[in-house]
Amino acid sequence: MIDAANTAWVLICSALVLLMIPGLAFFYGGLVRKKNVAGTLMQVIVTMGVVGVVWVLWGYSLAFGPSLGGLIGNLEWFALSGVSAMEPGPYSDTIPHQAFMIFQGMFAMITPAAGFVGVMPALVIGLVAGVVCYWAVELLGKLRIDDSLAVLGVHGIGGTWGAIATGLFVGIGYGALADGVSRGEQILYQLISIGAAWGWSLVATAVILLAIKYTMGLRLPDRDEERGLDLSQHDETAYTFDDR
Repeated sequence: MIDAANTAWVLICSALVLLMIPGLAFFYGGLVRKKNVAGTLMQVIVTMGVVGVVWVLWGYSLAFGPSLGGLIGNLEWFALSGVSAMEPGPYSDTIPHQAFMIFQGMFAMITPAAGFVGVMPALVIGLVAGVVCYWAVELLGKLRIDDSLAVLGVHGIGGTWGAIATGLFVGIGYGALADGVSRGEQILYQLISIGAAWGWSLVATAVILLAIKYTMGLRLPDRDEERGLDLSQHDETAYTFDDR
């Protein structure tokens, strides 16, 4: 049976996360030179729109649809076919299926590991994540790897640690391991998921980069980069004041 309070809370949480995305755009804008701020804001906002459309068309079905060999969902729910806005789905009895879809769309791949453990393990996860991510960012800098906005150092390495930590601490202080699953087996499952995520990310990124390289090119001409993305690509500036 649909519960109005549960549905309202899930939708409120989804809306709050949606509001975080423009905030993220401003955060990233503060990490680049002022001549590239508007371009950075534009990239985040456009990505938000593209991801939303992809999630509705096939992303949700591939992530949560009926399983194909336990590896990926099929396209039975393509374009939300069979995903009711009034009736509950297979994952929750008290909210509409579409409400669940919206919630998962907002939280896809960003759910913190600390949400699956007790208070003390959550503090340990956060402490170790801060240290590991800092070391990763420093190492990538020393290796002269162009990790734009520390995406790999923070999100990649931090997410990897979070996935491992979930296996280490799940069920300690909160929740429990699945029936018949040992701690070692859960850690193994987490490592397999990490390998799958890294493999998919590397292959998909390589394909995208190669496609861009042989079509529009990966980089702008030096003159446009020197001028800045804001003026060279958008004919706009984020700031109207000068340096005087």
